[in-house]
Amino acid sequence: MARKLSKQFRVIWTPEFMTSKTCLSCSSRCGRCAWLESSRPLNKHGKVPEIRGLRQCLNPDCGPKLGLLGHLFNRDWLGATNIGRNLARLLNGRPLISAPQGHDLELMDLDAELHNN
Repeated sequence: MARKLSKQFRVIWTPEFMTSKTCLSCSSRCGRCAWLESSRPLNKHGKVPEIRGLRQCLNPDCGPKLGLLGHLFNRDWLGATNIGRNLARLLNGRPLISAPQGHDLELMDLDAELHNN
């Protein structure tokens, strides 16, 4: 699909690494919302069920205080917004929000080859 689009538009591969786990406000790590999950009844396996799609900044100095940690984010929205931030950083020659690893590095190398030829 990217190849077809690249015939009519400039296509820029943008790394996704850690985009759904990085706070928009302070760039700290986001994780599960344990305090909210702990208020839920245990599942049939005796475990606290994860609230899928909800992330919270783990930096205690970040954002509005809800009695515990910082900002709450929808995981999909957070990831999409941070991918946009990575694109802006790439276009402005700034470092990515988190260093890409593994498969992301390989794709970045391939993308650079395509644009340099």
